[in-house]
Amino acid sequence: MVTTDDFTKLAILSIKGEIKKRGLDMVKLTELFKAHGYIDTTEASLRRKIDRGGFSFVFFMQLMEVLDVDTMNVIFDERLSNCDLRLSKSSF
Repeated sequence: MVTTDDFTKLAILSIKGEIKKRGLDMVKLTELFKAHGYIDTTEASLRRKIDRGGFSFVFFMQLMEVLDVDTMNVIFDERLSNCDLRLSKSSF
């Protein structure tokens, strides 16, 4: 049975992977959030939310906007043993 912890780990690894794939670090990600009008965002708050993995869907959508994601596919089997979260943006 898939647990909440399994999904939390998937969320953390997927988001960190997308950030790394785009060549960003937390400082640059914070700057992108602020450039998109999320002026109260701090590096520490982003790090906490992402490391916790239990962030809100609103935060997830803001993150997708900041990363310029226009397509998301989630593919997994019932045990999450073969799981893939694919996020893409038009310019890739």
